Amino acid sequence: YRPVQIEARMARGIALSGVGRYDQAREMIESAHWDSVQERMDETAIESALWLAEMEGGRRERHDEGLEWARHAKAAISRGGGGAVVEMRRLAIVASLLRKKAQLEEAQKQLDAAWVLAREAGKMRGLLAATMHDTAATIAADSGRYAEARLQYEKAFELRSEILGDDHPDLAPSLDG
Repeated sequence: YRPVQIEARMARGIALSGVGRYDQAREMIESAHWDSVQERMDETAIESALWLAEMEGGRRERHDEGLEWARHAKAAISRGGGGAVVEMRRLAIVASLLRKKAQLEEAQKQLDAAWVLAREAGKMRGLLAATMHDTAATIAADSGRYAEARLQYEKAFELRSEILGDDHPDLAPSLDG
């Protein structure tokens, strides 16, 4: 059954990225992406494009490639997949990648659009919101707005602590600020 094969390929690619085998992961996830587009599996197309945007643009510091994958995700979202939370995630990824490229004004615009969706969707308290606070903090710090950055880092830490508990290792990103 082709959809199951495509999703299994994507899952294998995600697992490979988790152990740092990025070239193999990219090959698997990219293949799953294009096959999911062909099969009109919009949710899988979106998820694979977002994974590639984060992996290539974030972990591998290939920012332009990450932004290109975010555009592919947007196309799949436009075809009817996802919703506000998925678009929120995509915008947050784009903001993070633009910040890494030192395009701070555009990064802030993308993040502001993500916050609008977060408010509309009632998603102001989750882990994605914590990640968005981290991104807002780094944009503020890179722009020399250190007091604002500190407040954003504190909000991110508070959200993660509330959701995960005080001893969880995922609190570390919020402590890096």
